[in-house]
Amino acid sequence: MRYRIGFLLATILLAAARPGFAQIDNTTWGLEVGFTPYWQMPGQALAGAFGADRIDLHGREFRIGVVRGRTMGGEWGVSLVHKRFSDDGIVVLSSSSGKGSFTTTDAEMLGFEVHRFFAFATIAKQVQIGVNLAGGAGELRGYVDASYVPSNPTQTRANALVRTSDIFDYVDKNITWLPMAKAELGAAFLAGDRVKVRVTGGVNFPGYEVASVSVTYLMGHDR
Repeated sequence: MRYRIGFLLATILLAAARPGFAQIDNTTWGLEVGFTPYWQMPGQALAGAFGADRIDLHGREFRIGVVRGRTMGGEWGVSLVHKRFSDDGIVVLSSSSGKGSFTTTDAEMLGFEVHRFFAFATIAKQVQIGVNLAGGAGELRGYVDASYVPSNPTQTRANALVRTSDIFDYVDKNITWLPMAKAELGAAFLAGDRVKVRVTGGVNFPGYEVASVSVTYLMGHDR
């Protein structure tokens, strides 16, 4: 449902664009919605940093927020970010007492992000080539299926539904919030005198993404 709302907002912003392509030169506030259809945190890449044997997570991301910038200039903004984990993600942790495996079933991250888009080239006054940098933090939410295999074979294996935020308690790490960061290369297309569509790809820490789409609507005065 959240993603349907996001698509609806993006459609409304695009529909609000007039065919005139008049640039908004003054720096002004605006609204932004964004969607990443697939991000991934693969295997062993960052497992050691969290004290894990394996972290293999992937999912989708939705963003909504406010921005400040110009039609053909750069921008910065603050967004609410929702990362949804697909149901087949897995985290494996080991301790002296045994091994725990956690499979995502209803897990997510909800947090905030501050971004800055730097445009370093413009093509035909309609396309910007640039870099998007962002940072923030997200809270682990929801639940995972936990499976525990003790080191002592005489002990009984256990299975339970636990909170996502409790995963790393197994290795004595209290990790409820995770840092988020982006370093993306992309292009912003002028879709009207007030609307820009930005397509980017790159690092989406704690993973990476192939492509992400954002739609920005600026509320200033046309030139």
